[in-house]
Amino acid sequence: MKDVETAVAEHYGNAGLLDRIIAALQAGGIDLQQLTPDDLAPVDEFHTGGRKATRHAVAKLLPKSDQHVLDVGCGIGGAARFMAAETGCRVTGIDLTPDYIATAKALTQHTGQSDEVQFETASASPCLLPMPPLMAC
Repeated sequence: MKDVETAVAEHYGNAGLLDRIIAALQAGGIDLQQLTPDDLAPVDEFHTGGRKATRHAVAKLLPKSDQHVLDVGCGIGGAARFMAAETGCRVTGIDLTPDYIATAKALTQHTGQSDEVQFETASASPCLLPMPPLMAC
């Protein structure tokens, strides 16, 4: 499984991603000291449907402010930051791609959400294997 995960991370790896996002924000007149999840929405959510789909998913999930949500395959963290901002819940995002995680952490610092949203390079594949009763991911 590790060979597949390494191949996926290498395929999606994108050196310089954060620098390009920061340059685009600055070119658009966005103040990095006042950055919000909404400012990042155009580049932040790689899934089909973008922010509209994220908003729909959060409305269906309805996380509470005392809950902790796991975002598997978080990319650069847009959905995680949006969910935390909208609901007050804590979110941990994981992704196989180190470049995405580094970018997610930096953007989260810029939005001031580092206490609510964390990111780690990790795989969810162990959670997909059959597990003994009473054991959970």
